Amino acid sequence: MRFLCRARVRTNPSGDRVSIIDEDHNHDILMERQSPIFSYNCRGHLIYKGYAYSCFRRTPTSCIVQWRCTQYHKHKCPARLATKNKNLLNHKGEHNHEATKLKTFVPQIYQ
Repeated sequence: MRFLCRARVRTNPSGDRVSIIDEDHNHDILMERQSPIFSYNCRGHLIYKGYAYSCFRRTPTSCIVQWRCTQYHKHKCPARLATKNKNLLNHKGEHNHEATKLKTFVPQIYQ
């Protein structure tokens, strides 16, 4: 179903601010958006429960992205995630190291 919605937002070049350009929707809200259970840092790593994961495989036909712990090489950490369309599919393995304090990216919306 395609609505050709006229609402628009714009991000600045660094990607840390979002400006609403036009709020003229021509449709009802389709569903409530849930807050994500994971976020991203400035390097594009996925952050889940305090641990960082880097993308190591993408499957374009099914939109599945495989992620593994960023400490995979240093600590031989077996933890992995799979996402599909920004939704968490599964989580495998346990971390064999402590979580580190990470800065995550949270966009700010300005009108």
